[in-house]
Amino acid sequence: MNPDASIIASVPESAARAQALEAWRAQALKELQGAPLERLTTRSAEGLRIEPLYSAEPTALPGRELLLARASWAVCPEYRQPAVADAAAAIAADRGRGAQATWIEIDERLAAGVSGAPPPVGRHGVVLRDADELGMLRAAIEPGTPLTLAIGAAGRTIAGWLAGSSKPFTGLLGCDPLGALARRGALGWSIEHALQDMSHVTGWALAAAPGLRTALVDVGAYQEAGATCADQIAALLATGAAYLRALVAGGLGVAAAAGQLGFAVAVGRDLFLEIAKLRAIRLTWARLVAACGGDAAAQRMHLHVRGSWRERTTIDPWVGLLRGTGETFAAAIGGADSIATTAMDAAFGEPGELGRRMAVNTQLVLAEEAHLGRVADPAGGSGYVEALSDQLARAGWARFQAIEAAGGMAAALRAGLVQGWAAETAKVQAQAVASVRLPIVGVSRFAAAHERSTGATAIVDRLTDDLSEGTGADILDAARELSEGTGVRVRLGPAREQVTALARARLSEPFERLRARATGETVALVAVGEPAQWRGRVEFCRAYFAVGGLVAVETAGALGVDEVARQFAASGSRVAVICSADAVYADAVPRLVPALRAAGAAVVLLAGRPKELVEAMQAAGVDLFVQLGGDAVALLGELQARLEVRT
Repeated sequence: MNPDASIIASVPESAARAQALEAWRAQALKELQGAPLERLTTRSAEGLRIEPLYSAEPTALPGRELLLARASWAVCPEYRQPAVADAAAAIAADRGRGAQATWIEIDERLAAGVSGAPPPVGRHGVVLRDADELGMLRAAIEPGTPLTLAIGAAGRTIAGWLAGSSKPFTGLLGCDPLGALARRGALGWSIEHALQDMSHVTGWALAAAPGLRTALVDVGAYQEAGATCADQIAALLATGAAYLRALVAGGLGVAAAAGQLGFAVAVGRDLFLEIAKLRAIRLTWARLVAACGGDAAAQRMHLHVRGSWRERTTIDPWVGLLRGTGETFAAAIGGADSIATTAMDAAFGEPGELGRRMAVNTQLVLAEEAHLGRVADPAGGSGYVEALSDQLARAGWARFQAIEAAGGMAAALRAGLVQGWAAETAKVQAQAVASVRLPIVGVSRFAAAHERSTGATAIVDRLTDDLSEGTGADILDAARELSEGTGVRVRLGPAREQVTALARARLSEPFERLRARATGETVALVAVGEPAQWRGRVEFCRAYFAVGGLVAVETAGALGVDEVARQFAASGSRVAVICSADAVYADAVPRLVPALRAAGAAVVLLAGRPKELVEAMQAAGVDLFVQLGGDAVALLGELQARLEVRT
């Protein structure tokens, strides 16, 4: 018998926990050498409080039983191929690989009812012109497979096509006019009219298509625009509240209206934060429905989760496999009902055969081999996750109240309130990316200089002339009554509702533009002094310049100016990066720069930026400074520009 075990067993669990916590505090204070424990508390990028240690006691979150409703999820790939035939082929192929549900996103111009430039590459959608093309898509889907049609504000037209079909439709006809407005920045009619149409489509579905839900709250575009997790929660709640009001105004009760809604979000890189976001979404939505008088059944939601397009890259896209795994893991642990793993090559446009297959297999491995779908709310009881969930729920609710105070989601979009929040956060994120404080593996960290960005492949605008602006009829006029919609071809009209569109972008784009301009130029890392003085900065610069597609050539190192210059000349490079200790720079650099210029240096950089020496180094002829935490995008762009001028 273990004597220690018997001692532990004799102490009540709560007392043992208290003793352990007190022992930890004592040791922590000892290590801090008199500093307060508060020093160990940090803040996340979103401002959430991160404690150094959490109690084993779970937080008593209101509505926590909702998180125990399910364990498994449906593998639900998303399809955005502009050509209907391409989308249908991809759907049929994924069906044979293990896909269990289907999500079809229609072209953003069709969803908004307005013409104009195509959506961002990778964010386009299927161009549906008539009922026959919708039938082609449905034919590729196995009978009984849950289907979501994300149709924005085009509900009357699509519902009209379905009304004329003898084939039953089950799943979600995702009317999302506020989402379409936020993404596109325009609608072909007023948002009030679009909400009335959503209510009209819902009435038709209740009468003619039992089991078909008709409203979708998709806030993935807010994540793509850089919105914080709290802001995404707020947008979801405010949009959901607007749809509840519209459906109730159309004659439904709160429970029936809530039952018509489906929800979709995107998850990014921060594993625990994204898990907490998904849990907070369920809890806050339940609170909202309860406040409206909805019962426990009405408070439950169907939550679809996709990986982040914002995180995908055109440089070293294979890393996207790992990103997809992390995002899918977060979605599964966070309690998603269905998941779309974003393919590794999504940044190039529509994923290829390999990208789609690996995306589906990622989910199948996590479900079938890692058994993630066998436990409901596996993060429950983690003090860290519970605390994050609680903080995010409170922060999201406070933002939601701000939107409501502004007049609701439509008014907030018209005022640019929610778009402004996302833009502010995106600006901070862009600065963090540029300074590599927010690293992108394979792009801004651990990059291979030989990797080039080919740029996202151009997507041909496949809309025919009958989808151009000013053709005489908009979607609503073309399908004024559902019964007349079956033979209608969609036409786009002028914008009648305009707001600031969400500025969606991928984080890696600034570095990709740098890499696309790279010409294979080399930089010579000019080591000065003893190895102990230059080794660290040489290693840093080797990785730093690879980010810009520049190949680092290292010199052997020397003490004398003449030998340093000779080694640089032998490198064949036009760029010299002086690497040594700050103590060496004051004396060596003024003598070294002229020698390097004479040896062929078009641009001279200094590794480091000692504050007290900056002016002197610039006076000595140093062009640029390479520093940890500096704006790498700006510096590498400036270096490229100087080299182009001197070509």
